[in-house]
Amino acid sequence: MTFSALLILAFGMSMDAFAVAIGKGAALQRPQLREALRTGLIFGVIETLTPLVGWSLGQFRYPLRCPLGSLDRFYPALLFRRTYAD
Repeated sequence: MTFSALLILAFGMSMDAFAVAIGKGAALQRPQLREALRTGLIFGVIETLTPLVGWSLGQFRYPLRCPLGSLDRFYPALLFRRTYAD
């Protein structure tokens, strides 16, 4: 992973964390410390596992992608079409 890709990923994850913090803060009137720590722990674990799962699936999928060559760029378009066709 290049440094620029890592920066883009970090920026996207931080924007996600900021949006969740705003939403959760708006939903709670007077959060207690225990609730804040619980929410932070749950969200931190999810934000840690998300890129790891994606990386693991990419590593598993890489040998399957090689025989198709340049057709791999069309996968997202096919998935989008299949999902939203109806």
